[in-house]
Amino acid sequence: MPIVYEASTLQMEWCLGCHRAPEKFVRPKEKVFDMQWRAENKSKAEITEGQAWAKLYHVSHRSNNELFDCHR
Repeated sequence: MPIVYEASTLQMEWCLGCHRAPEKFVRPKEKVFDMQWRAENKSKAEITEGQAWAKLYHVSHRSNNELFDCHR
């Protein structure tokens, strides 16, 4: 059994998915390093919650500023 494995591809599509629909991936700041957090908001309630966090953190898929906001 390998000690390290690739959980998801590290190609650009993986990053672009979040930039296209941040409400599916954004989470509370205190959960950023929580490895037990779900990988994607899938239910309608989770999407709504993600939209609230995106608004709170000023994350917008229409702006290029999210690169700075997410990758400090």
